[in-house]
Amino acid sequence: MVAAVKAYRAEVTRDGKFWHIRIPEFDRSTQALRYRDVEVMASELIEIMTGLGSQDYDLNITVHLPSSVADHLIARGRRRCVKRPSERPPKPRRNPARPSRN
Repeated sequence: MVAAVKAYRAEVTRDGKFWHIRIPEFDRSTQALRYRDVEVMASELIEIMTGLGSQDYDLNITVHLPSSVADHLIARGRRRCVKRPSERPPKPRRNPARPSRN
């Protein structure tokens, strides 16, 4: 029998020059300076709070852009990258295995 994998959500918003990352299941937040670090920071928070390894859970990341940014990107023809929140179905993301930090 295969054990069920717990899924966690990361809600991401821009906050000044940082990306604010909230994990609602714990009511805890972290931040990242660059967007490329969002997944790593969210994963580290989950792992600290649960003691799980990256292979033991799924991470669903939802980015909430200000409506002015989303409208601008859509108007500029980048619809493939950005959809309004009501149009975007949640996508489960599996964490890639990361090397241990020993």
